[in-house]
Amino acid sequence: MTIKIMIAAIPKLAELREVVLAHSEKRKPKWGFRIAVDIVMELQAQPCLLLSERLKAGGGKQAVLSFEGYAVMTPGAASAVDLKKRPPGSRSRKFSLLQFDGEPNWQLALGQRSWPYGSDVDSVAPLDDAILAALQVDGIFTQLTPERMLKPACMICGKALTDPASMSRWIGPECAATTSIRIFREKTDRRPISAYSIEEANA
Repeated sequence: MTIKIMIAAIPKLAELREVVLAHSEKRKPKWGFRIAVDIVMELQAQPCLLLSERLKAGGGKQAVLSFEGYAVMTPGAASAVDLKKRPPGSRSRKFSLLQFDGEPNWQLALGQRSWPYGSDVDSVAPLDDAILAALQVDGIFTQLTPERMLKPACMICGKALTDPASMSRWIGPECAATTSIRIFREKTDRRPISAYSIEEANA
């Protein structure tokens, strides 16, 4: 079952998507974030296919913005770097972000989920809450710091980042020289990742 929730638009994320797709629609980086002490999230910009006239006539809506995402909740997630190799006992959720033509808000669609054998399905609820909190107007995209990165990689081309200046702006030197986008505040928040908790995300 897919759960659909309307959320406010995140302008800086929309701007970043345009820059990424202008760079390459085939080689789109997957962005990895730590959103809580035990939760990591992956997000990837996607192009939008044009609807046929037949689908439009049938009530189909034209998407103008699209992201695909995946989140995992497991102890020690703050040090995890590969979301595909999630350990036993973890919870996961696939999700997407869409904006349709003429609609100011975005649609968060929470899709396929998994949980450990013997656990209740409600054990995935804290993960859903954390995903929703991360994608609010005052969520993680108001200020991303190097501590939030799952791995140091340019958010435009996906190449590894090695110097602190590139990590603080989340863009490598080559991409920074070819675009005027300033993704997030280049201010380092030295608060340790352990301070980010599910309880804080739900506050």
